Amino acid sequence: QMSSQQPDTVAYEGESYELIGVHGDGLFAPEAHGIQAVAPHTGCWRGFIAGYEVQARRLRLRSLAIWSERPLPPVFGVDAFRSDVDDGVVRHLFDPTRGGRVEGAYAFDDAPMVFTGGLMVGREFVGRGYSTMGDDPPWLYATVHDLTFEDGWLVDAVDRSAEMASARARARRDGEEADVDRPEGASHRVVLDRATRGRRPNPPRSEEHTSELQSH
Repeated sequence: QMSSQQPDTVAYEGESYELIGVHGDGLFAPEAHGIQAVAPHTGCWRGFIAGYEVQARRLRLRSLAIWSERPLPPVFGVDAFRSDVDDGVVRHLFDPTRGGRVEGAYAFDDAPMVFTGGLMVGREFVGRGYSTMGDDPPWLYATVHDLTFEDGWLVDAVDRSAEMASARARARRDGEEADVDRPEGASHRVVLDRATRGRRPNPPRSEEHTSELQSH
């Protein structure tokens, strides 16, 4: 029986969140770096777990754990620094003998993501006692933020914690899963840190894109 994929994490405004929803393209993909990831167990069926951070409005990859049956290449110019396999025997990173799945761990100082779309992040899981089917719905988290990015730059954010509390109340009342749809657009300005507080930041735009806008 396959269990749920262990979630990626996102550090945002000084807190660590689980990545509970993705709508868009541009997050880390093993195949883009020549890695064929394999599942070490049913709790990580896609073969990797990523740790992201939003810092100064930029989405970056900070950490990565990945499993493969082949030697692991550098990722964003960084070598893997740890290797072990499921049977507990530590082996050299480039010698996955006896068919063992090698785990490589990476830590990045500067690995910006060119992601466009929305990320829903949640913390403080409060879903014990609720009956749901499939993936955990976002209202099982007490604190939820909806983050919108353009080319890796944070352009809007919505604190949806109050909506999640209402959805939990409906689920408790109805005894079934409450649906929460992602809004088409964020409804207020980003408040990320003192440098950006009180004004809406815009992502840098290329000259080509800027001239295209001006021509319309």
